[in-house]
Amino acid sequence: MDSPLPPFLDPLLDFLSDQLPPPLYTFLLSFLSHTITLLTSLISLVQSLIAAKPWEWDPQAIIPPLISILAAYLALYSLYRTTGWMFRTVFWFVKWGTILAALSAGVGWYMANQNSSGTGNDDLISNLGKAFMNTASQTGEKVRPKSWDSFDKHRTWQHQKQAGSGAGISNAQQIMADIAAAAGRTLMQGNWWDAAKTAFTSSTTDRDQTRKTTNDKKQGKRNGRAK
Repeated sequence: MDSPLPPFLDPLLDFLSDQLPPPLYTFLLSFLSHTITLLTSLISLVQSLIAAKPWEWDPQAIIPPLISILAAYLALYSLYRTTGWMFRTVFWFVKWGTILAALSAGVGWYMANQNSSGTGNDDLISNLGKAFMNTASQTGEKVRPKSWDSFDKHRTWQHQKQAGSGAGISNAQQIMADIAAAAGRTLMQGNWWDAAKTAFTSSTTDRDQTRKTTNDKKQGKRNGRAK
């Protein structure tokens, strides 16, 4: 239920039709039409309410403007939601397109530097695979015994958990210190990948040494109790 546009808007609409793209011009016409319908319906409703006393209001004169107001409001709200969704979708594509382009450029730049230095891309893939396997193996090391397992297994697991928590704290501190040292070397030397591999290798070695020392202490305690 669109209201016809006033004649005084014809020159402006003719000018806009030549300047704007057809989709935008159609959107503008729809917006103006629904807005004028909403305003005229409001004016008609207010006039009907003012012209008579409340107990003399005629439903046939009040209900049509109310329906027109509701239809115009829903049409304008639909236009608003559609326009907002369109702008959000365009922004989403632009944002993630820019992020992916920046990541691709960074990866390409890094691989080009690796190729120019003669190290190749196999070292990068192998190091990533080793890091993933080490993380997975460390995650699955300390599995809690089942409820039907022996009391010795539960006690051993408890000791391992307590020792591992203390070692984990020291390992985390050591890892942070290694990362800070690696960052300093990267700023001074510019070879950030070698510095990161050095930090990761040193932290893994310290963690293995701590685990070996803990296991040796437990084995010594068990041998002492067995004697």
